[in-house]
Amino acid sequence: MQKYFDKAIELAKLGVKNLEGGPFGAVVVKDNKIIGYGNIPLVNLVLCAYQQLFGLILKEFILQLIEKKLQKLDFEMI
Repeated sequence: MQKYFDKAIELAKLGVKNLEGGPFGAVVVKDNKIIGYGNIPLVNLVLCAYQQLFGLILKEFILQLIEKKLQKLDFEMI
């Protein structure tokens, strides 16, 4: 089991060394054999979180804009 953790740590360090972000290494093991491995660039994680946050902010802005337009229409109708 330790050899798999060591491999994940190695991948994480490699990601940092190669300026890919990190330090996040991953190893997929099945039947005591590594069947997949890699490192996860931090840039992708940050970009994903940023996109989700931007989407929520944009949604809220649009909802507020619609609400103001509806309030304006109601006011003009009176």
